[in-house]
Amino acid sequence: MRNRKHFDIFAGYFGGGNVGDELILKMGLSYADHSKTVCVISSDPWFTKDKYNVRSIHKYNIFALIYYMFYANRLIFPGGGIFQDMTSSRSLYYYLVVVLLAKLFGVRVEMYGMGLGPFVNYLNRILTVNILKMVDHLQVRDEKSMTFLKGMRKSRAHLGPDTLMKFSNSFLLNNPGSSADTFTIGINLRPWHNVKRLIKEIVLVLSELKSDRKVAFFLIPFSHADEKVLRRLLPYLNTNTYMIDINPENAFDLISTCDLTIGMRLHFNMIAQLLEKPSINIAYDRKCRDVLHAGDSHFILNMSRITRRNFANHFENALKISGYPRSAG
Repeated sequence: MRNRKHFDIFAGYFGGGNVGDELILKMGLSYADHSKTVCVISSDPWFTKDKYNVRSIHKYNIFALIYYMFYANRLIFPGGGIFQDMTSSRSLYYYLVVVLLAKLFGVRVEMYGMGLGPFVNYLNRILTVNILKMVDHLQVRDEKSMTFLKGMRKSRAHLGPDTLMKFSNSFLLNNPGSSADTFTIGINLRPWHNVKRLIKEIVLVLSELKSDRKVAFFLIPFSHADEKVLRRLLPYLNTNTYMIDINPENAFDLISTCDLTIGMRLHFNMIAQLLEKPSINIAYDRKCRDVLHAGDSHFILNMSRITRRNFANHFENALKISGYPRSAG
């Protein structure tokens, strides 16, 4: 048997500048065996190496990938909606090939907090199921993903929390809370089909607070692409509107300063729920409905069905729950 150098390899949507994915990596590194060397597959290995003090290789550096696979003990997927073809079949094929490569070199494959699907292409669905049968440990984050895995051996898959939920306690300490003087609404939007229509439906509702100088709007992009979408709101909001520079280290603290949140990104909404903030969660695809749970102060609206009227109704309810307007003194 060859002598292994005890590497743990981490795979996912890392190095792309998405706060949610970077939070998954930051927390997911808890799965690493600290007696081993960690190597992260990344779109920006220099950034990843510097930020997390780990080894990192570019996701398309096939020679480096083969080298580390040859000497690795484990390939770890710490979470996320990686195995789906709604956004890209090419990305799906890449990660399926990474799994196959790991098994070719006898590497143990472990997955935690995974969301599986949705699938547009039926053949992609069949391909994914059959390759995931090779995974040694598979934990999914929602019931729909478990249903997707009906054909697999039960011992290879079980239901558990999203990685953000599992390790969030370390981020929930010493949060400053909202300001007593200003009512703050945190907003996250992302590029998606018909996002222009969504903005058209909600901006007139939000603009009703434009004259209230005690209201502040925090525009919170979870990726660079989100910022361009959020800027479309600026003409309709007041002068107390700020584009927030957010990162994995300050995400919980910043969102904790909001009295109410309106969001599209799954992990933005997840943080709001963990912090028990009244929130309107805009479900742009299935994972937003499957992982998040509606409640007395958490409203989930299907993006394709949002109208000015139903958004206004939910927004009014969320305002009341969050204590707007604040009592004088």
